[in-house]
Amino acid sequence: MPANYHIYSSKMVSKILLATSKEEVQGIVDATSNELKRNNANHQLFMKNLRTQLFNLSPLDFNSQQWYNIHEARVLCHRLSINNT
Repeated sequence: MPANYHIYSSKMVSKILLATSKEEVQGIVDATSNELKRNNANHQLFMKNLRTQLFNLSPLDFNSQQWYNIHEARVLCHRLSINNT
């Protein structure tokens, strides 16, 4: 997996944690997905990396809003990976 995907997905996780609503999380994930498609990047590989990072997080390390954001992002990434196969 390209190292830049790991770095970029880490930045996305940081943005997701700072979101204040479900809509904001969705906007972050959608914008990332659209940017990957525009740049002809490997969408599937990136989403897999992002989902792995999100699933490796523990609820004990985050407040309730952050954990909700993580859960929402997981669901959205899963849906995007299914819809883009």
